[in-house]
Amino acid sequence: MPILSGLEIVRKCSEKNIETNFIFLTMYKEEDMFNEAMDIGAKGYVLKRNAVTDIVNCISEVQNDKYYISPLIADYLENRLNRKRILLLHL
Repeated sequence: MPILSGLEIVRKCSEKNIETNFIFLTMYKEEDMFNEAMDIGAKGYVLKRNAVTDIVNCISEVQNDKYYISPLIADYLENRLNRKRILLLHL
């Protein structure tokens, strides 16, 4: 995007208390990008390479107040949950 990245747009909306559900349609499949998007409140994360099959499912899930990520990066969600469990165990 020419002026702001998707991450920056979500941050600005959060700062202004704009309540909406955000879905990232992205070419970035790196786990750190996924985690950053989820940390700032994304409800969906769809890879462009799977957009044709994933975007309809993602919109449907997010409309029903659920989360959706592309199956190709499902392991990232498991890694994220495991890190949270480890942090909780150390509290």
